Amino acid sequence: MAWQPWPIEWSKPAQHDLGSIDKGSRKHISDAVDKYASTGVGNIGAVKGKQGVYRLKLPPWRVFYKQILQPKRKLVILRVLRRNERTYD
Repeated sequence: MAWQPWPIEWSKPAQHDLGSIDKGSRKHISDAVDKYASTGVGNIGAVKGKQGVYRLKLPPWRVFYKQILQPKRKLVILRVLRRNERTYD
C-alpha cells in the first residue's frame, strides 16, 4: 500500500517549543516534519510507556506526535524538545 500524506496540526505546546528554537533549527525541524508527513521518510519510533505517542529523531531534537485517525486523519505534533536525560519523562 502506498504512503498517504498526513495533514499536520501543531499543538500549542509544540508551537511554543518551536518558537523558542533558533531560526536555522526551526526550519530544519519544520522541513523534516513536512517530509515525514508527505513521504513517510524519517527516523521514527514509538515512545516506550506512552501509548500512541511516536518520536521523530532529528539530533539533537525530538519531535513527539500522535497519529489521529478519526474524525479526520492527521498528525498532531505534541512537543519539540532538545534531547537530554529528561526528554522522555
